[in-house]
Amino acid sequence: MKKQRQSRQFLLAIIAVLVSICVFHQSTVAYSYFSRPSVNWINLPTATFNRSSHLPSVLIIIGTRPEAIKMAPIVHELIKRGNWPTVAVTGQHPDLIAIFLSELKVQAHIYLTNVFQRNQSLGQLSARIIEASTIMFRSIQPDVVLIQGDTTSAFAVAYSAFLQQIPTIGHVEAGLRTYDLSSPFPEEMNRQAISKMANVHFAPTLTAVKCLQRDSISTGRIHHTGNTAIDSILHVITSNQFNQENIVQESTLISNEVKNIIYRSETTPFGVGNVTAPRIILLTTHRRENHNGGHSRIFQAALELCKIFDTLHFIVPLHPSPSVRTAASNILGNINTSNTGNGNKSNRCVHVIEPTGYFLTSILQKKSLIIMTDSGGIQEEAAALQKPVLVLREKTERVEGVKAGIAKVLGSKNVSFIVEETSKLLNNIDGSYDRMSKKTDCYGNGTAAIQIVNILLNKGRR
Repeated sequence: MKKQRQSRQFLLAIIAVLVSICVFHQSTVAYSYFSRPSVNWINLPTATFNRSSHLPSVLIIIGTRPEAIKMAPIVHELIKRGNWPTVAVTGQHPDLIAIFLSELKVQAHIYLTNVFQRNQSLGQLSARIIEASTIMFRSIQPDVVLIQGDTTSAFAVAYSAFLQQIPTIGHVEAGLRTYDLSSPFPEEMNRQAISKMANVHFAPTLTAVKCLQRDSISTGRIHHTGNTAIDSILHVITSNQFNQENIVQESTLISNEVKNIIYRSETTPFGVGNVTAPRIILLTTHRRENHNGGHSRIFQAALELCKIFDTLHFIVPLHPSPSVRTAASNILGNINTSNTGNGNKSNRCVHVIEPTGYFLTSILQKKSLIIMTDSGGIQEEAAALQKPVLVLREKTERVEGVKAGIAKVLGSKNVSFIVEETSKLLNNIDGSYDRMSKKTDCYGNGTAAIQIVNILLNKGRR
């Protein structure tokens, strides 16, 4: 009965998108094309964009920052194997995406145009992406389309690829589930729908494999690979480019005050090591299910923790969402992201900055004592960095971290509960910090991209 109800909801959602397309008319070019190849992740100076005739043509879709992070290892592994993929960007948050692509050495070839517009509904966004990507597919006709995750752009491109009968629709990070269509919204609906349209499923964990099997996906189409987020974070933190001191020093996003805090900070619980050194918590929040008061309660909890711990500092890369920014302004006071602190002693330890690139975000994670977030990708990266994570959502599809004891779900409904549980961890009560900062490979060992490319090339050789 439950599956029938979800199927009906899926069909209703598809109908709603189609209605949006019928009433939406795009008056400009749907996409722009750039024929330059991707910059090499590794040194391959003789490689060219022209692929060998026996290899499948691969189109990689990137919509948001997490998609850029998780698709980059696949782009570079394909290049390493002599198969230059085409990279298409759907146009959401274009300025932020450009920073991530530059740091990850990925060159986009196609940009869907006029997709991102202020104050548009999810239906309008979906319609624009479906229409633009349909024109793109008709023009370039790839053998393989790779889609990552569960964003609205991933769903919309998958649906367009399905309608155009692209031979292989591969879903990277397939099988994540809460089985609650309202949490996370709309991601749970998106990923369940993508699973119906994809025909190759790259599951990051065994739990994800079981969820796909539960959803009646053929076992032969499911591949357990690990998560490419781990590939990226392990590559970056061992890269010659990852000079932490230089990256922090050269950043224009953080003030000298915050830079000094980062330099002096320690990553041991309070009462251990240099007891007067600052401790940092990286705090991120952006989920739609937190729009209805959740962001405000999260920021309020941060202020309450500041009253308890004199040398505690929150660094908050503020998401561009108007809902997040309004909540931050209402709770934290005058937000000036270019110069942290406004002289108000009550929120002096909450440092709000503009969204950070991948390198700086990775540094902030490494420099943090703990991480508080409603992000899925950060939960995965934190596991690789051995950082305890407090999840500011009511449910998480990354249950492996919770089972491994490195993550704990606090939700965002109860300020006192957030403060109490965070305080226990900061003080290492009953060894709680020690247990949550252990090493684990529950999300993969850094070889996911190699496995995915092996599967694609073995499947697609002509």
